[in-house]
Amino acid sequence: MVHAKAAIVGVSDQARATIDIDGLSVDLVYGYPAGTATGIVRLLDPPSSGWNDRKSSYPGAWVYWHGEIDDDAWDSRCFIRYRQATGADSQPVIDMDDNGC
Repeated sequence: MVHAKAAIVGVSDQARATIDIDGLSVDLVYGYPAGTATGIVRLLDPPSSGWNDRKSSYPGAWVYWHGEIDDDAWDSRCFIRYRQATGADSQPVIDMDDNGC
């Protein structure tokens, strides 16, 4: 839905932009949420949902793992990773590792 709004306001092909989503200022990369605390994290709000989050070792990526897991996401091998779009013709990559879940 973020990408659709970005297309409507004409910023879906821009390397960097910001749009308002329900009163939140969200940073975009090529029309999708940036893989940052001011991008995807603002939309998912992990603290209230029981998920932990941290910046990934990959630029433009963020990692989420459930709060029931005491280890860091990488150590536990149970996480979801969001990697932002890398160009106007690309989409974010969302992958998961459930080996340690």
